[in-house]
Amino acid sequence: MRADSICITWDDEEIEKTSENEEEDTKAVAEMNNTIEAIKSTHAARTHGIVKGKLTAHDDFSKHLRQSIFGYGAEYTVVCRYSSEFGDPDLDDRIPQPRGLAMNAFNIESAHLLSTSQTQKTPHDFIDLRLESGSNQPERYKHLEACPDTNPQEFRDTVRTTLLKSTRHFRETLYRFGNYATQYCLAASSETQKKFYKETVKPAKHEPDILSKWPQNFHRDHDAEHLLHFQLCKNSEDQPVECAGKV
Repeated sequence: MRADSICITWDDEEIEKTSENEEEDTKAVAEMNNTIEAIKSTHAARTHGIVKGKLTAHDDFSKHLRQSIFGYGAEYTVVCRYSSEFGDPDLDDRIPQPRGLAMNAFNIESAHLLSTSQTQKTPHDFIDLRLESGSNQPERYKHLEACPDTNPQEFRDTVRTTLLKSTRHFRETLYRFGNYATQYCLAASSETQKKFYKETVKPAKHEPDILSKWPQNFHRDHDAEHLLHFQLCKNSEDQPVECAGKV
């Protein structure tokens, strides 16, 4: 059996399943996000550093993997941003929080990767909760305890805080990858980055802005390299659109 014959296409009915009240919830989430001043400290990311690099797409992929910007061998200029959530600039870097890395590639001739993520009631509820509680963790937890998925929501505040250049970054939702749907992650691949992953932030040792200082020091003294991993969707039960925690 060919590898591409068991991959789910981006427009398959398994990918897009309209839920009850989805249209109303989508509009509500859009209105929340349009209230920039209200959500900038509770939902937007806080930048720790910006770096410039190169994204290399090799020309030896299997046919079903030659999609979008990976359709042929090429090299692109990229700008990457290290960040944390929440966006409040006064928050201490030593507090466990979700970390992220955003990457923007330039001079792309082929089509961009398009999002196929769905917006259902869960984003509506949790954005609303963040607007109410802001960075007040005890207040947020008080409401989360009433939710059926309390554990995954609270887990975000217990992740180990490491050098961002060594952290493995995952996308939580499915994205369009040419004709298919995929989830992907960005993984540090150099031995130096892997070595630094063992070091974690220690409140008694490090300063409140350590996550900004670490990238500066690392890029001054070392080169960095990442591998972009794609996992094509083959079974919506094992790889659900709305819950990356099951994968």
